[in-house]
Amino acid sequence: LGISQDMIRKLGDDALRTAASSQELVGAFQALLAPGLAAGMKLDEIRQLTVVGTNAVKAMGLQGAQVVQELRDLVAGGITASSSTLATPLGLKDADIAKAKASSEGLFKFLMDRLKGFEAASNEFGKTLEGRISALKEGATRAAADGMKPLTDAISTTIGQMSDLLVTFDQAGKAQINPEIVNNLRGVSESMVSIMQVGQGAAQAIWENRDAVTMLAAGWA
Repeated sequence: LGISQDMIRKLGDDALRTAASSQELVGAFQALLAPGLAAGMKLDEIRQLTVVGTNAVKAMGLQGAQVVQELRDLVAGGITASSSTLATPLGLKDADIAKAKASSEGLFKFLMDRLKGFEAASNEFGKTLEGRISALKEGATRAAADGMKPLTDAISTTIGQMSDLLVTFDQAGKAQINPEIVNNLRGVSESMVSIMQVGQGAAQAIWENRDAVTMLAAGWA
């Protein structure tokens, strides 16, 4: 969890420096994590490739799920001329990816060298109107999240305390509903059932004696 929180924080900082949002970077990082580790990359190398690759793909006008697919093709393979918009202009094929993985330099350096041109383009994309609007949104989101942290922490603590009142766990990890609350709720529900039964009985009695009730009501009127 500590590693995950640190990586998300770093990706958030990367989002503030580039035109990619933290959501896009985190999603792409998650998609590249397994194939990247399998290819011998370190966590920070996967993060660097995620940032450069995501911004490169966005600079080409691609968005959303396309970003994840394009970067996954570069790391895991599965490159096709029709769908791999980023790999195709780089002149990359699955055989190139496999060869880079087996080389002494490794896949990370191979891809970062190939993406140098796109890295420059992505930096320029951040200066465009769309890129600056994206950076503004990311900054506003980050500011709101940091500013509201005391309140969200307090809400989270309160909800946790309420949950602890309802459910407890024994040493074996078995969950148990708070018996006191269960008994109190059962008492309330049984009382409501009794009231309903009384009401049902009264309604039945009125129906069975409807003639007398009608005469009594007429006399009262």
